Amino acid sequence: MKNIHEYLEGNYSNQELIFDYYFYKKIQSYGGFANNNDKYIYYLVKLILDVNNGGLIGYFSSTNFEEIVQTIDILNKISARKNAELLSKAVRISNFTKDFDKNLEIGHSFYSSLSEKQEKELGELDRNFLKNEEDFMELFLHYLKHEKELEKLSEQNKSLENDHDLER
Repeated sequence: MKNIHEYLEGNYSNQELIFDYYFYKKIQSYGGFANNNDKYIYYLVKLILDVNNGGLIGYFSSTNFEEIVQTIDILNKISARKNAELLSKAVRISNFTKDFDKNLEIGHSFYSSLSEKQEKELGELDRNFLKNEEDFMELFLHYLKHEKELEKLSEQNKSLENDHDLER
């Protein structure tokens, strides 16, 4: 199993990253995530696989409200604005809320809660999501690389500050 730094430094495809990391993190998620980047990958890959497999209805059926909100935040953080907007619109159309999570626990299905109009609108958003050319996994890798560079700069600045303090 490769760690995230091997992906950043290597020449791996997004698909390899997606499937390798998703299944590893799905298993590990039951015990919690090692860090935020692991959680971000898990949520983004879950979105890709669920929408490709069962559309937004499938995604909402297997995802709780808090995870959806965090996924939208992650999409915005990595500058995947179109995808964040599509997912936010799907939440509004479906009226998905924290309260709906409670209904799912009782045994109600997300699909059965939708009107024909909502199903049609979510179907249109599915098509928009799938044809959207914004590659948010590529944006995420770019975000991670940039974050790593910022960490190095921060460490260099701390080192310079320490050196400066020692000269005094």
